[in-house]
Amino acid sequence: MNSIKLFKHVSLIILVLLLAVNAYFFYANGKKGDEYEAVAKANQELQDENRVLEDKEKNISNTAREQRFDDLQSQAKLFVNLVFVQKIEGYQQRKDQAVGVMSEALQERYFPADEFNQNNVESKLLSEEYYIQNMDANQKEVDVLIEVEHEIDYLETGKKDKSKMFLRVHFVYEEDAWIATDIEDLFADTEEVKEEDPEANDV
Repeated sequence: MNSIKLFKHVSLIILVLLLAVNAYFFYANGKKGDEYEAVAKANQELQDENRVLEDKEKNISNTAREQRFDDLQSQAKLFVNLVFVQKIEGYQQRKDQAVGVMSEALQERYFPADEFNQNNVESKLLSEEYYIQNMDANQKEVDVLIEVEHEIDYLETGKKDKSKMFLRVHFVYEEDAWIATDIEDLFADTEEVKEEDPEANDV
Protein backbone atom coordinates (compact mmCIF):
# COMPACT_ATOMS: atom_id res chain seq x y z
CA MET A 1 0.00 0.00 0.00
CA ASN A 2 2.79 2.39 0.92
CA SER A 3 4.52 1.45 -2.29
CA ILE A 4 1.46 2.35 -4.28
CA LYS A 5 1.17 5.74 -2.54
CA LEU A 6 4.87 6.40 -3.05
CA PHE A 7 4.53 5.53 -6.74
CA LYS A 8 1.58 7.89 -7.10
CA HIS A 9 3.47 10.72 -5.37
CA VAL A 10 6.56 10.17 -7.53
CA SER A 11 4.43 10.00 -10.69
CA LEU A 12 2.65 13.22 -9.70
CA ILE A 13 5.95 15.02 -9.09
CA ILE A 14 7.35 13.82 -12.43
CA LEU A 15 4.17 14.92 -14.21
CA VAL A 16 4.37 18.38 -12.60
CA LEU A 17 8.04 18.68 -13.60
CA LEU A 18 7.27 17.65 -17.18
CA LEU A 19 4.45 20.20 -17.37
CA ALA A 20 6.76 22.88 -15.98
CA VAL A 21 9.53 22.03 -18.46
CA ASN A 22 7.09 21.99 -21.38
CA ALA A 23 5.59 25.28 -20.27
CA TYR A 24 9.08 26.84 -20.06
CA PHE A 25 10.11 25.66 -23.53
CA PHE A 26 6.77 26.71 -24.99
CA TYR A 27 7.17 30.20 -23.51
CA ALA A 28 10.84 30.46 -24.59
CA ASN A 29 10.09 29.32 -28.12
CA GLY A 30 7.14 31.68 -28.33
CA LYS A 31 9.26 34.58 -27.16
CA LYS A 32 12.04 33.74 -29.62
CA GLY A 33 9.44 33.40 -32.35
CA ASP A 34 8.10 36.88 -31.58
CA GLU A 35 11.60 38.32 -31.56
CA TYR A 36 12.47 36.58 -34.84
CA GLU A 37 9.26 37.81 -36.42
CA ALA A 38 9.97 41.38 -35.29
CA VAL A 39 13.53 41.26 -36.65
CA ALA A 40 12.37 39.74 -39.93
CA LYS A 41 9.69 42.43 -40.29
CA ALA A 42 12.18 45.24 -39.61
CA ASN A 43 14.63 43.73 -42.07
CA GLN A 44 11.95 43.50 -44.75
CA GLU A 45 10.98 47.12 -44.17
CA LEU A 46 14.61 48.20 -44.56
CA GLN A 47 14.93 46.19 -47.77
CA ASP A 48 11.74 47.75 -49.15
CA GLU A 49 12.96 51.25 -48.24
CA ASN A 50 16.32 50.55 -49.85
CA ARG A 51 14.63 49.43 -53.07
CA VAL A 52 12.52 52.60 -53.09
CA LEU A 53 15.66 54.74 -52.69
CA GLU A 54 17.42 52.84 -55.48
CA ASP A 55 14.41 53.35 -57.77
CA LYS A 56 14.39 57.06 -56.97
CA GLU A 57 18.11 57.27 -57.71
CA LYS A 58 17.66 55.54 -61.05
CA ASN A 59 14.36 56.99 -62.16
CA ILE A 60 14.53 60.50 -60.72
CA SER A 61 18.17 61.56 -60.38
CA ASN A 62 19.28 60.04 -63.67
CA THR A 63 16.24 61.40 -65.46
CA ALA A 64 16.92 64.89 -64.12
CA ARG A 65 20.55 64.66 -65.20
CA GLU A 66 19.58 63.38 -68.62
CA GLN A 67 17.02 66.18 -68.98
CA ARG A 68 19.64 68.82 -68.24
CA PHE A 69 21.97 67.15 -70.74
CA ASP A 70 19.24 67.20 -73.38
CA ASP A 71 18.48 70.85 -72.59
CA LEU A 72 22.15 71.74 -72.99
CA GLN A 73 22.40 69.92 -76.30
CA SER A 74 19.28 71.68 -77.58
CA GLN A 75 20.67 75.07 -76.56
CA ALA A 76 24.01 74.26 -78.21
CA LYS A 77 22.23 73.36 -81.46
CA LEU A 78 20.12 76.50 -81.31
CA PHE A 79 23.24 78.58 -80.66
CA VAL A 80 25.00 77.09 -83.68
CA ASN A 81 21.98 77.70 -85.92
CA LEU A 82 21.68 81.31 -84.77
CA VAL A 83 25.38 81.97 -85.35
CA PHE A 84 26.04 80.04 -88.55
CA VAL A 85 22.74 80.16 -90.43
CA GLN A 86 22.40 83.64 -91.86
CA LYS A 87 19.56 84.85 -94.07
CA ILE A 88 18.33 88.16 -95.39
CA GLU A 89 14.89 87.55 -93.95
CA GLY A 90 14.16 87.05 -90.26
CA TYR A 91 17.15 88.88 -88.80
CA GLN A 92 15.16 90.53 -86.00
CA GLN A 93 13.43 87.26 -85.10
CA ARG A 94 16.77 85.47 -84.76
CA LYS A 95 18.13 88.39 -82.75
CA ASP A 96 15.19 88.18 -80.36
CA GLN A 97 15.63 84.42 -80.05
CA ALA A 98 19.32 84.87 -79.18
CA VAL A 99 18.37 86.63 -75.94
CA GLY A 100 17.51 83.28 -74.32
CA VAL A 101 20.52 81.46 -75.75
CA MET A 102 23.63 83.65 -75.40
CA SER A 103 25.07 86.40 -73.23
CA GLU A 104 24.71 90.08 -74.09
CA ALA A 105 28.32 90.19 -75.28
CA LEU A 106 27.72 87.37 -77.76
CA GLN A 107 24.42 88.93 -78.84
CA GLU A 108 26.25 92.15 -79.72
CA ARG A 109 28.92 90.16 -81.55
CA TYR A 110 26.59 88.10 -83.75
CA PHE A 111 23.59 90.43 -83.95
CA PRO A 112 24.94 93.99 -84.19
CA ALA A 113 22.50 96.85 -84.18
CA ASP A 114 23.45 97.99 -87.68
CA GLU A 115 22.68 94.56 -89.16
CA PHE A 116 26.12 94.48 -90.72
CA ASN A 117 26.32 92.27 -93.83
CA GLN A 118 22.79 90.96 -93.38
CA ASN A 119 21.84 91.94 -96.92
CA ASN A 120 25.12 90.83 -98.48
CA VAL A 121 25.76 87.38 -97.02
CA GLU A 122 23.84 84.18 -96.54
CA SER A 123 25.16 81.03 -94.92
CA LYS A 124 23.94 77.53 -94.17
CA LEU A 125 25.05 74.55 -92.10
CA LEU A 126 26.41 71.53 -93.93
CA SER A 127 27.18 69.40 -90.86
CA GLU A 128 27.44 69.69 -87.10
CA GLU A 129 28.71 67.44 -84.30
CA TYR A 130 28.47 68.04 -80.55
CA TYR A 131 30.76 66.68 -77.86
CA ILE A 132 29.54 67.26 -74.31
CA GLN A 133 31.47 66.23 -71.22
CA ASN A 134 29.82 64.11 -68.53
CA MET A 135 27.87 66.33 -66.17
CA ASP A 136 26.81 66.10 -62.55
CA ALA A 137 23.14 66.67 -61.83
CA ASN A 138 23.83 70.07 -60.22
CA GLN A 139 26.64 71.25 -62.48
CA LYS A 140 26.27 74.92 -63.41
CA GLU A 141 29.01 75.39 -66.03
CA VAL A 142 30.13 73.17 -68.88
CA ASP A 143 32.11 73.36 -72.12
CA VAL A 144 30.68 71.97 -75.33
CA LEU A 145 33.01 71.12 -78.21
CA ILE A 146 31.31 71.69 -81.55
CA GLU A 147 32.50 70.67 -85.00
CA VAL A 148 30.80 72.75 -87.69
CA GLU A 149 30.95 72.86 -91.47
CA HIS A 150 29.04 75.65 -93.16
CA GLU A 151 28.87 77.44 -96.49
CA ILE A 152 28.97 81.21 -96.93
CA ASP A 153 27.40 82.80 -100.00
CA TYR A 154 28.49 86.38 -100.82
CA LEU A 155 25.44 87.62 -102.69
CA GLU A 156 27.01 90.62 -104.41
CA THR A 157 29.94 88.75 -105.93
CA GLY A 158 28.47 85.25 -106.19
CA LYS A 159 31.52 83.87 -104.41
CA LYS A 160 31.03 80.95 -102.01
CA ASP A 161 33.30 79.74 -99.25
CA LYS A 162 33.09 76.50 -97.31
CA SER A 163 34.35 76.69 -93.74
CA LYS A 164 35.18 73.96 -91.23
CA MET A 165 35.48 74.99 -87.61
CA PHE A 166 36.12 73.31 -84.29
CA LEU A 167 34.80 75.40 -81.40
CA ARG A 168 34.67 75.38 -77.64
CA VAL A 169 31.52 77.06 -76.33
CA HIS A 170 31.16 77.75 -72.62
CA PHE A 171 27.65 77.45 -71.19
CA VAL A 172 26.39 78.61 -67.80
CA TYR A 173 23.13 77.37 -66.24
CA GLU A 174 21.17 80.36 -65.01
CA GLU A 175 17.46 81.02 -64.55
CA ASP A 176 16.59 77.45 -65.61
CA ALA A 177 18.37 77.71 -68.96
CA TRP A 178 21.82 77.10 -70.47
CA ILE A 179 23.33 80.37 -71.74
CA ALA A 180 26.39 80.51 -74.01
CA THR A 181 28.82 83.00 -72.49
CA ASP A 182 32.03 82.47 -74.46
CA ILE A 183 33.19 80.93 -77.72
CA GLU A 184 36.70 79.94 -78.73
CA ASP A 185 37.93 78.88 -82.17
CA LEU A 186 40.15 75.82 -81.74
CA PHE A 187 40.54 75.16 -85.46
CA ALA A 188 39.27 76.79 -88.64
CA ASP A 189 39.79 75.98 -92.30
CA THR A 190 38.17 77.87 -95.15
CA GLU A 191 38.20 76.98 -98.83
CA GLU A 192 36.59 78.57 -101.83
CA VAL A 193 33.76 76.67 -103.42
CA LYS A 194 34.40 76.49 -107.13
CA GLU A 195 31.28 76.48 -109.23
CA GLU A 196 31.29 74.09 -112.16
CA ASP A 197 31.04 75.78 -115.56
CA PRO A 198 28.10 74.15 -117.36
CA GLU A 199 29.74 74.96 -120.71
CA ALA A 200 32.87 73.07 -119.73
CA ASN A 201 31.05 69.79 -120.23
CA ASP A 202 29.83 70.74 -123.71
CA VAL A 203 31.77 69.17 -126.59
